[in-house]
Amino acid sequence: MKIGFSFGKCVNDIALGVVDIRDVLVIIAATKIDKIESIRPVIQAYVSDGYITADFETAAKIGETLFYNGRIHQPRQYRAFIPHTSHRWFDVIPSVMVDDPNAEKALEDYRMMIKLITGADLPHAEISVYTEEPRTPEETAAILKDIDLLGF
Repeated sequence: MKIGFSFGKCVNDIALGVVDIRDVLVIIAATKIDKIESIRPVIQAYVSDGYITADFETAAKIGETLFYNGRIHQPRQYRAFIPHTSHRWFDVIPSVMVDDPNAEKALEDYRMMIKLITGADLPHAEISVYTEEPRTPEETAAILKDIDLLGF
C-alpha cells in the first residue's frame, strides 16, 4: 500500500501503469476539490500544465474513482497546508520481513486495516478497496461500526 503526495502526479503514475490503483491507500493533495464534478476541470488543467501526460479520459476516470472512494485527503479543506516534498509515493507496508517485532507488528496492523477496509484477509492476489460507485449508506454504516468497535 502507498501514500501519494501529489494529486496530479499520482493520478498520472496510475494512468501510466507505474502504480496500481489498488495499491493506493490515500493521496495527500494540495488540491481543494469539494465535489466530483470538479475532478475533470482539475485534470484538464493538469494536462494543460504538463503534470499529467496520460490520456485525459483515463486520468479523469482515475481521479473520479479516487474521489468516490475517499482516497484523496485535502488538508486545504480544513485550512491546513502540506509542505512540498520531493517524494511522490511512500510505501506503508514493509517490503522485506526481518526478525524484528516492530516490523511484525506493523504487518499485523496492516493486515487488520485491509481486513476492515475490504473484508479480505492477506495474502490475496486481488485486494481492491475501490468501487466504481459510492458505497451505499448501509455499507458505509457497516464500515463505521467496525471502526467504532476499535475505539477510533
